Amino acid sequence: MDNTALRYIGLRELTEAGVKESMGNGNFYITLGPRLQMQIEQNGRSHHLGQELQTGAARLHVRLESILQEKLRNFGFKG
Repeated sequence: MDNTALRYIGLRELTEAGVKESMGNGNFYITLGPRLQMQIEQNGRSHHLGQELQTGAARLHVRLESILQEKLRNFGFKG
């Protein structure tokens, strides 16, 4: 069975330094399933994975996007 995991990295710029910065800040996730778009709004600012928040009220926006990869069907993923 072929194990295909996808890593999504939030990048400011598509460079080696940009990848290292995002990974170091925790702005990434790994999945075998759908793509996750997540954004948190707090005090008039938008925050993404890996960013620090303050305690208090916030609004969370989540969007799941189907990914279609033949290899993922081995895991029962229907996309």
